[in-house]
Amino acid sequence: MNYKQFYAFDEDGNYTESVLVFENEKGQLIQPGNTTEVEPVTVENEISRAMFYPKWTGKKWTEDKKKWLKEHPPLEQEKTEIEIMKEELAATKETIAALVENNNLEVPEAE
Repeated sequence: MNYKQFYAFDEDGNYTESVLVFENEKGQLIQPGNTTEVEPVTVENEISRAMFYPKWTGKKWTEDKKKWLKEHPPLEQEKTEIEIMKEELAATKETIAALVENNNLEVPEAE
């Protein structure tokens, strides 16, 4: 039995779900209302990805990535041990520079 996948949208054009339609007893595939055969995906850097809040315009899907990011902010990643050590080293260098400046000391050149 043959089937076809369609992509449903509500009255405002917002994507709602994927729909599989199977042939009827006459061998016909009848497309339901408020659906399209066009998949709501986009291509970035030659890689296909799902869209953020896809919306059907009647000809193509558009997305609202700004709304998605506002509602789903990226999680902060924990700093790696190396990043922490680099920050500590930078703070130490600043402290040494301030001490040298306040005491008018000369710092020997590193060899």
